[in-house]
Amino acid sequence: MQVIFSNYDDINNPYYGGGGALAVHEVARRLVARQHQVTVLTGCYPGSKNELIDGVQYKRVGFHLLDARIGQLAFQFALPWHVARLEFDVWVESFTPPFSTALLPLFTKKPVVGLTHLLGGKAMKLKYGLPFDIPERLGMRLYRHVIVLQKALQEELGRMVPQTRTYIIPNGVAEEVLEQKPLPKAGYIAFLGRIDFEQKGLDLLLQAYAKVKNQIGVPLKIAGIGLEGDMQRLRKEIVSLGLSAQVELVGKLSGQAKLDFLNRADFFVMSSRIENFALVLLEAFGVGLPAVVFNIAGVGWVPDTVAVKVEAFNVSAYAQALVDMAHNAE
Repeated sequence: MQVIFSNYDDINNPYYGGGGALAVHEVARRLVARQHQVTVLTGCYPGSKNELIDGVQYKRVGFHLLDARIGQLAFQFALPWHVARLEFDVWVESFTPPFSTALLPLFTKKPVVGLTHLLGGKAMKLKYGLPFDIPERLGMRLYRHVIVLQKALQEELGRMVPQTRTYIIPNGVAEEVLEQKPLPKAGYIAFLGRIDFEQKGLDLLLQAYAKVKNQIGVPLKIAGIGLEGDMQRLRKEIVSLGLSAQVELVGKLSGQAKLDFLNRADFFVMSSRIENFALVLLEAFGVGLPAVVFNIAGVGWVPDTVAVKVEAFNVSAYAQALVDMAHNAE
């Protein structure tokens, strides 16, 4: 069977390289191991080229010199041309911000299955103040089958497009995550993810940490990359809150370095305003690391035994949870 995944992000993208891209690759390489032909269409970025990774054919779409945000738009607008011309048996469209859908079922009679790592319309409306959720809602009506990662998103889609059939298939982690031996704790709090304020809530995390930095007594290490504007804002926020001595920017981590970073931390923090099924949470739990999170719909799948869930966006409550976790060795 010939399977095509379309997903703007990929595991080597220098701007993103997120959990959704990793999940697509892990599924794709398992399909290849079962003798299927799999192609992943992703966006272009500096230095990218068509290549074979773990038996999966990666084909780049767009222009190398475009800004990442413009590149996302160019990628989406190019997908209908590709879906009408490429040979495939099943196309899996991983919904891409800002509109999520590229309306692919309009351009082919072959099966197109939607895949939602996150419905981007709401997040993009929050970030840019534009109604990206409207074309997203209209476009979703074209899809007969959509894969979701958890029940909360299934219910949201059920309200948006009740005629669409949804399938819950959660993310997973590779066996090597679960096989990690505990490492000595290095005395820090870990954040790992895309550097983004509107969705990932880094402003809320820094404000909360600033309130209690002296009570906690351990630094906050932030691992991840983002667009240059978000990176500049992060550095300015750290300085303005007087956190230069307590907050360390680690940069992008992958592979064993990422797992060691989580394994050596005291606990993990996720301050997202919008989330669906954060793969990094599974990886943190996989190495035995508890977390402090905001109690949003996207973490409804997380058991209370492994995370402290704080009232959504309550900075003072989040700060207190950081103190409680830092002083609770168990």
